[in-house]
Amino acid sequence: MQIQIENLFKTLKSEADFVAFKTVTEKTRDLSVRNGRPDDLAVHIDCGLTIEIMVDGHIGYGATCEITESGIQRAFKQAKAMTVASSKIPVHRFDLTVRPASQGSFTSARQKSLDQISISEIYDFLKKTSSKLKVNDKIISAVSDAMVIETEQNYISSVGSDFQQN
Repeated sequence: MQIQIENLFKTLKSEADFVAFKTVTEKTRDLSVRNGRPDDLAVHIDCGLTIEIMVDGHIGYGATCEITESGIQRAFKQAKAMTVASSKIPVHRFDLTVRPASQGSFTSARQKSLDQISISEIYDFLKKTSSKLKVNDKIISAVSDAMVIETEQNYISSVGSDFQQN
């Protein structure tokens, strides 16, 4: 997917004074154990793309969750149309110095990467905690939940910026 986005970016970046794409992908796993037994496992994957453009000193934005060529082109077209329309009644004129080129990456501090922890390890931990919560018969239901969220963000711009974060 990232290669497809980068190829489309290369095509569209010449259509404005400045273009930036930011992609965000989030994978969420919800795990639950009730009374020592696995209850639920739900996996959700969300992704989206934000576009920032500058035309004639004006900045505009577009966004889409449709990560296809047509979805990205539609968001770009809307951002450009909005930016061109707002340039007719200017409040302030920007130049490229407001978006200097920079590069970097960031990886969240953690003791163990999420791809090193199996679902069964998480469920084993939740089973233990759920069982320890049920200390007497008056407790009808003891539930342990875990929500594991992995987020990846990538940012590229026409002036050479390139960031990755996860």
